[in-house]
Amino acid sequence: MSALLMARERAWPALPRVPFFKTHVRPTAWVIPDTQCKTFEWACLPSWGPHDIEAECRLEASVRMQLATHQVALDYQVHQPVTGSLQATVWAYEAFKLHERMAHMKELGFDLQVFTAQSQALGLASFFRHSFKSQQALQQRITEQLVSFMRQGEVPC
Repeated sequence: MSALLMARERAWPALPRVPFFKTHVRPTAWVIPDTQCKTFEWACLPSWGPHDIEAECRLEASVRMQLATHQVALDYQVHQPVTGSLQATVWAYEAFKLHERMAHMKELGFDLQVFTAQSQALGLASFFRHSFKSQQALQQRITEQLVSFMRQGEVPC
């Protein structure tokens, strides 16, 4: 664990240096595998405002996921394809799973501020204010350390 924390310190030196298990809370993000998200395109009417688009996306996601609207956590991005009318790309996830993850992260001293799909990981660079390349390098170092620890029997498989 200490090697992983040192790798994080090297990759993100701007973050405050505090002992790992202090009550200080660190902002963090959770990247959900694309296969766990319900992703779809949704046509937007020209008369819709931002609240209408969000409401319609939430309704459609709840129908597709067969959940109540308050049980859906979602994000969407509105874009205008070449054909002209507005469309929203929607990423939906089960809210109870997100709330469970938030509680677990809080127990570990993290504040889950962002969740995103793996396909949207480039957007994390702006959240962390670091380049995507440095995030990839950190992820590679963490993976290498984890594999090393697993081989040594320090982490249960």
